Amino acid sequence: TAIKPHRGRGPDDSAPHILVVDDDSRIRDLLARYLQDHGFRVSTAVDAASARATMRGLSFDLLILDVMMPQESGIEVCEALRADPAHARLQIVMLTAIGAQMNEMTSPLYGVDAYLDKPFQFAELEKKITVSMENTHLLNMFSLSESLVYYVDAIEGNAAVLAKLRSIGGQ
Repeated sequence: TAIKPHRGRGPDDSAPHILVVDDDSRIRDLLARYLQDHGFRVSTAVDAASARATMRGLSFDLLILDVMMPQESGIEVCEALRADPAHARLQIVMLTAIGAQMNEMTSPLYGVDAYLDKPFQFAELEKKITVSMENTHLLNMFSLSESLVYYVDAIEGNAAVLAKLRSIGGQ
């Protein structure tokens, strides 16, 4: 499964938007270039504070977040995002140098959707992004179906609205 939403073109406004947060400029810049070359819109942040500032003004489909950063760890950022309803469904891929066994045990505790050990291969990053984007689609579909059920229940509970809809529909 390829992650290229717009093969052969640069990113556009409909491309998924990814925020890359890493205090190591080499990793941050490499990820940004790679993702942009694969058609994603990419924003970057050097630490938790700049990530929060960036997130206030923009909407993201995925967050790639380093664990070990100065001042505030990626784990703390992840916990705060999961506590905020506005970001509770944001997919988060954590970049770590902690080790696979520790990541498998701790990632679910902090609300991380996937983790990637440093150093990583781009093929593994592509898999994580693909799964995360599929999860985002499923969460959005679930949210839509919840909304539809709510509105159907509301309409069925209101005889006047139901009668009007039936008259419009020719029933």
